[in-house]
Amino acid sequence: MIIQKFGGSHFTDAKPFINFLNILNNSTNRTVIVISALGKTTRLLQSAAFSAELHNREEWERDLDEIEKFHNDLICKLNLSKDVINNFNEFMINKIDSLRQYFTSIEVLEELTPRTLDNVLVYGEEISLFIFANYLAANSIHFSEIDAREIITTDDNFNDANPNLEKIQRNINEKLIPLFENTSIILTQGFIGSNENHETTTMGFESSNLTAVLLAYSMNAKEIIIWTNVEGIHVADPNLVGNARFIPYISFADANLSASYGNKLFYTKMLQICEKNNIHIYYKSIFNPDGNSTILQNEHTSSIPMMNILDGLSQMSYNGIHTSKISLSNEEVYPEFFRNFKLFTHNPENIKLLLVSNNNISFWTDLHLGHFSIPKTLINEGQSIIYILNINPISFLKFVSDNSEFFSRYEFTMAQIQKEIYAIALDSEISQEVSNKINEYLLSLPE
Repeated sequence: MIIQKFGGSHFTDAKPFINFLNILNNSTNRTVIVISALGKTTRLLQSAAFSAELHNREEWERDLDEIEKFHNDLICKLNLSKDVINNFNEFMINKIDSLRQYFTSIEVLEELTPRTLDNVLVYGEEISLFIFANYLAANSIHFSEIDAREIITTDDNFNDANPNLEKIQRNINEKLIPLFENTSIILTQGFIGSNENHETTTMGFESSNLTAVLLAYSMNAKEIIIWTNVEGIHVADPNLVGNARFIPYISFADANLSASYGNKLFYTKMLQICEKNNIHIYYKSIFNPDGNSTILQNEHTSSIPMMNILDGLSQMSYNGIHTSKISLSNEEVYPEFFRNFKLFTHNPENIKLLLVSNNNISFWTDLHLGHFSIPKTLINEGQSIIYILNINPISFLKFVSDNSEFFSRYEFTMAQIQKEIYAIALDSEISQEVSNKINEYLLSLPE
């Protein structure tokens, strides 16, 4: 039994679909395929929902048009029959009309609850399942499909729901495993689930990997393959740092550390389950299936120096809130704040910095971090944070000193967060140059 998760953001043209097909044709094991929303669909759905709440019809209609155009263009690239394309066009018309009704209602009510947001976000997974199912059928692949909401039971914590392992196990035994009587391939979605009232929930952004882990745990599968756009895992994002060193094996401890400093390849909840149950995860490239791959495992490996880059922080502001109504402690926001002000009910755990003055409040997003030791006053719109993990402080500081001529060209702030962890705050425009210089240091270290 193998669980294979395919990142939907990489499926923007025909090539990954062709490779996807070849992977399945070469598979000899029973396989559960986990897919997610395609391209930037989830982000666009979220953006449209927020715009609707703020009464910005022009913005949410633009996002909706982009979603429709992307999928219509994609389906035309897949060499499908006219009948399949016509069915898809009818399907998309219904989905877009339904989303338009949602956004209109949100706009009228001027309210976007976490429950409603989940009902909007699920459309990305519904469209993705329809496309993958039709693509497999058109290429004569025998398979079964099941909506993830039938098997992934969660609590009522909309937008960041927690899975119920006991009920997921029961659902899989009763609904998913019997499907293998007729096929060796089962198709489902990641990211989404449902609570005990059968209401749609989502388990947090980047949680499609968690779905794959939940399936592996419940089906006693010891192997998960996660297909991304790069060959395995590297000491830095190879999309940003060209010659970053490849890591063939990585421990759960290092993966968890990297996740806490913004690495979206890993998801903390999934790591806990895999480590406890000795489930190995393979990271491979959908663009080069036979290329390098990384194994995430329990076996002890020495800590590997890594560099995480969070590029281009975003600042959002909202006017008209009286600070007397805000409950603050040590610059952290209490949950009551988000319940009182509907604008902030979405993913409040992502808001790490908060600036309040008179009737204006500014907050920072895209900081999925457990620590943030850079002085808050030095963080500006569009800046980046470079985290260097598992490095010897003496060696690293010597490297900075030896290259003082290079680093003196730039304005940045460096802080030591823990014994072997440093962070650098700098303008996004120079993050690439500084990252490449630090990568020279990482390459010089013994493997």
